[in-house]
Amino acid sequence: MSTSIEALTKGYPEEFAIYMNYCRSLKFEEKPDIGYLRKLFKDLFYRMGYEYDFVFDWMVKKQNPTGGQTLKVGEEDGKKEENPD
Repeated sequence: MSTSIEALTKGYPEEFAIYMNYCRSLKFEEKPDIGYLRKLFKDLFYRMGYEYDFVFDWMVKKQNPTGGQTLKVGEEDGKKEENPD
């Protein structure tokens, strides 16, 4: 059983269907046209009214779900998680 791309992307901007169809059409040895794909989503980004402000999800402080202290991503109970590397 397979789900159609149209069903998967229903309710989303058409660029997602274009992307999925593009990827599906690639042969195994083919390299994707990264410039084309970046432009596809960059144009969508600006058309949707977003601004490129250089602020990423991992840079934004998130509210603790318990309503307590605001935590930075990667922190728990006010203590930063240590990277095992």
